[in-house]
Amino acid sequence: MNGAPDVWVGFHVWATRRAIPEKWLVLFTHDHHTPMAKIEINEKGKPSIAP
Repeated sequence: MNGAPDVWVGFHVWATRRAIPEKWLVLFTHDHHTPMAKIEINEKGKPSIAP
């Protein structure tokens, strides 16, 4: 492999750590029912869509 997956995983972790506390609007290009949402951590400690 050329290392691209490692770069993507690093970016994903960086973006997730910023997106949740900063309340970014996240786009879900694969989901036509919920194309965008803000993410929060639920009571179980897992990411979920904010109301």
